Amino acid sequence: MTESQAHGIISGAMGHTSGGFRLTAAQINGDTMTVQPTDGWRFFVNGGKMDCVVDLEHRKCDCGVYAVEKIPCSHATAAGTSVRLHISTLVCPVYSKDFLFAGYSENIYPCVGQQVEERTCFPSEVKRGPGRQKKSRWQSWLELSRMR
Repeated sequence: MTESQAHGIISGAMGHTSGGFRLTAAQINGDTMTVQPTDGWRFFVNGGKMDCVVDLEHRKCDCGVYAVEKIPCSHATAAGTSVRLHISTLVCPVYSKDFLFAGYSENIYPCVGQQVEERTCFPSEVKRGPGRQKKSRWQSWLELSRMR
């Protein structure tokens, strides 16, 4: 996989409407892996730290990362790209924007009988340390030469 192909996968995954997620470098490193289809949605992925059998239908991989995190590991990413699947379709829908919005769609009220204190919360006071403040940026050589 070339760098432009990897960039296309990342930008396509970030722009997909099912959710925004970031891929790590390990998940894009499919160029060092060879994928052999076994049957239907199962693939044997050779390469990486270990050889794995990936089941895209049940979202499982022998490395165990895909089943736990519900985000495709490098083996699942390599298997998905070999059959031209969009990577964002391999991610569990729990990570989508729709699930996030549904979690906050209704009002959240305290439990019945629970006492809620009414008080005004103010931000904590910020105290400056003694001495001269540090400069916030590096000056260019032109700015430094003008100061002399």
